Amino acid sequence: MILTRVPAPQLRPFVSRLRATDVGGADAHGAPAERVLPTGKTHLALRLGSEPLRIFDDPTGAGAATLGWAVVGGVRTGPYYKDVSRPVPSVGAVLEPGAPSLLFDAPADALAGRHTPLEAIWGAQAELSPKRCARLRRFQYALCRAAGDSRASWADVALAAGYCDQPHFTREFREFAGLSPGDYRRPAGGSPDRANHVPLPAPGAPSSSRRSRPAS
Repeated sequence: MILTRVPAPQLRPFVSRLRATDVGGADAHGAPAERVLPTGKTHLALRLGSEPLRIFDDPTGAGAATLGWAVVGGVRTGPYYKDVSRPVPSVGAVLEPGAPSLLFDAPADALAGRHTPLEAIWGAQAELSPKRCARLRRFQYALCRAAGDSRASWADVALAAGYCDQPHFTREFREFAGLSPGDYRRPAGGSPDRANHVPLPAPGAPSSSRRSRPAS
């Protein structure tokens, strides 16, 4: 299923429509590939699953190219051919004329007739893949839940945020925060808007993980 909506007023000078596709909808027609007809618009697509976008030069599957998870599709005057054998959810935006030059610092004709990986335009700024972005959003949900309920255990927080188990949650926490959940100092007052601000101990003060350990 494809869901579309009009963007917020702030985006309307640049974006005409926002789109989201689930795995059970538009690509679920049983065929391993499909012909995509031209719309006359520039599209930005972010794939949220593990499968990157693959396209072909013609209906036979010749000239297959794997493009990645974040792709800009330029204005086309003919169809292109897309691998849909492993559908994944995606989100995207249909851009207004003139928007590509502002968003990507490139004129529309430089993007026309082809798909361009976003990292080729933005460089390292585009390397937070959609899947990694989803992981980061889950981490943020866990932080806000912990900040809003000081009585909740980390196990409860991990379960509510959708982590498969406590070690999974701890690994993700260490990757994004640089410290374990146990060493994270929850913001005073339980304010979710302070969840990303962690006070550091004064120079020379013992760390929180060692403060209560008795002398041996």
